[in-house]
Amino acid sequence: MTSDFIDELRGMYEEHGGIKLDYESGEGIDLGYVGDLYALLRAIDEVVPRGSVMYVEGEPVDEIRTFLSDHGASMPQRVWRGTFFPEPEQFHLAIEDDNLARFRELADKYAEPEIAYHLVVYDTEGVLLSAYDAGSDHVGVSSRLGEAAIRHLEVVTKAVKSE
Repeated sequence: MTSDFIDELRGMYEEHGGIKLDYESGEGIDLGYVGDLYALLRAIDEVVPRGSVMYVEGEPVDEIRTFLSDHGASMPQRVWRGTFFPEPEQFHLAIEDDNLARFRELADKYAEPEIAYHLVVYDTEGVLLSAYDAGSDHVGVSSRLGEAAIRHLEVVTKAVKSE
């Protein structure tokens, strides 16, 4: 490999970075495997504080793309992408008023890959929830959500803990 190629790969990796759930400090908790994106979206709507932001990564259908673009957060943060290459579309949905409920109504009309590949919910202090491969992988949550909210997420999403 040439050094130019390696430099290019390094640059791509650095651009890939951003905020992510901190498992090393003990703040990040593995909720378990969640196999239902729609239940996950409902649970997010029910427990995350208004004023948070939901990062949506993927290649959504036009109706969802337009909604996400029209309801973007005013001050989005850089989030650790779930897709390295090619660079996916990225949206930051402001979780305020009924934005998330309206997003869920739209999402109900489409298959999971037409909605999002990855979801990350964050606030000014960092990541509250991360769902890379949303609806078909493990979900991580921040202990900052509190025990009751985490338990509610487990129940609504039917999260399955690894043995």
